[in-house]
Amino acid sequence: MSITIQKLRTREASLPFFMQMDRLFDQVRQRAFSLFEERGFSPGRDVEDWLAAEREILWSPPVELIENDREFRARIAAPGFEAKEIQVTALPDAIVVQAGSERKHQNVEGEVRISELGSRKLYRRVNLPSPIDLDRTTATLDEGVLHLVAAKAGPKEHKIHVATAGQAI
Repeated sequence: MSITIQKLRTREASLPFFMQMDRLFDQVRQRAFSLFEERGFSPGRDVEDWLAAEREILWSPPVELIENDREFRARIAAPGFEAKEIQVTALPDAIVVQAGSERKHQNVEGEVRISELGSRKLYRRVNLPSPIDLDRTTATLDEGVLHLVAAKAGPKEHKIHVATAGQAI
């Protein structure tokens, strides 16, 4: 199933996207601080608290990135997500994938003892070694795997104006 890609070409166009990322990382910061509080404000485990908070709030799935002369191809694991839950953002030098799902127990007879099928957020940024053509970037979801194809950007065309004798540039 095809997925729409948000294409951010300029810093100004990217502002709402980066504000959204700031809110997401604020959630991680707040959770890391609450873990610090739960440990009785004991110093020395800051990184451990941060990583634990990230694991609770975000899931960073495995990715495979392949490059050839013309394009980049990436496969990202996204099991349990539907295409409508996935947001792909293409930047000139990276692709960012976000997804969120809400799962609730419906018509359950008995007591739920374990459930790992609840709400979760996926976040994965794939930095690319060279610029891509945002207009030739596609994303599809097939059997729980997100397939991304991003054509490499062509060399910039530079027009050089050569003035002849007596001609203004």
